[in-house]
Amino acid sequence: MTDETANLILGCMRKFERSLDEVRHHIRDLGKRVTAHQRLAGVNRWLDRTEERVDRIERRLDLMKG
Repeated sequence: MTDETANLILGCMRKFERSLDEVRHHIRDLGKRVTAHQRLAGVNRWLDRTEERVDRIERRLDLMKG
């Protein structure tokens, strides 16, 4: 293999490595966003259940109007 061929292959490999690093970065970012979304969904479910419980308590105590 000549030096020119080796340099060409090395250049291609470096370009591929940079692209792969970008893909890894995007995947990490996507994972963080999915995790944040799942946490938010969990908090929303918790709030919904809490709201239902408060509504039941208010009905039992006859605190609700209407």
